Amino acid sequence: MYKIGIIGQRERVMCFMAAGFSIYEAADAAQAADSLKAAKNDGCAVIYIVPSIAQLIPEEIAKYSGETVPAVIPLPEAGGGYGITQLKSAVERAVGADIIFKEQKQRTVTKNSNGCIAAPHCGRDTRTERFGHYSMVEGRIVKISGPLVIAEGMKEANMFDVVHVGEQSLIGEI
Repeated sequence: MYKIGIIGQRERVMCFMAAGFSIYEAADAAQAADSLKAAKNDGCAVIYIVPSIAQLIPEEIAKYSGETVPAVIPLPEAGGGYGITQLKSAVERAVGADIIFKEQKQRTVTKNSNGCIAAPHCGRDTRTERFGHYSMVEGRIVKISGPLVIAEGMKEANMFDVVHVGEQSLIGEI
């Protein structure tokens, strides 16, 4: 059975023991790296790290970024900092937009006559010929919340239209 672990200074991680976390004490980079390896070897599927310790071992944390288990997650702090920056980056990679911190970039999307929507910065020409002419409708994504995408100026969009969203051209469906 997988465990959940937390790495950090004793006074910051002891309270997590009451919730069933495995705790790993670390006060410096060497202890943090050793604790990270120990947590993985002990079967932790999720390993949280307090931000002050995570800042000391970014290379060690990066080694686990491509793995499913363990998921190594720096805890965010109320005033911002390393944990918040890492969380924001992870969300943007996963979803394609900053949905947590509301600093979304306004994106323009294009819908062509065959029902395909693509962001112009994807490097694709979405114009296609239909009935002897080109037609394109442009709109703007104003909100992304999980699978829900709200766009303005897309009156011709229909259910089941295949779309490309964001800078990574993620495929979606209306």
